[in-house]
Amino acid sequence: MRNLSMSMLVASLFGANVAYAEPVIFHTETFGDQTTVTMALTSSSALLQQEYDYGVTINLVETDGTDSSVYRDNGLHKALVKCRETPGKIFVGGKEYRVVAGLNASFHDKWKNELWRAVCLQPPIS
Repeated sequence: MRNLSMSMLVASLFGANVAYAEPVIFHTETFGDQTTVTMALTSSSALLQQEYDYGVTINLVETDGTDSSVYRDNGLHKALVKCRETPGKIFVGGKEYRVVAGLNASFHDKWKNELWRAVCLQPPIS
């Protein structure tokens, strides 16, 4: 019983961690030469700090017009996501970005908004 209580305490301190069996695609962009870049969540952890709500990892896959994988980035880029604030926030690559609502989002903001929606509005089920 003591071991179970200690395990529950440790889990509550570090938050819930979800590693996905399959990456969860949150953004796909197709370019004029039929190159497609797909961004997907590979894991998500609830954070117990006030600045951000989730820590996530992202991978990238680039395919050509025949759906052959040209480049697979399994570097698992880390990002932090803040859901409990309007506007929401994304921290990635050493920079913080505000989530820009709907039609006001620029091309460069689109993937960040979609990441925020995937994490905050459609949270993963463990």
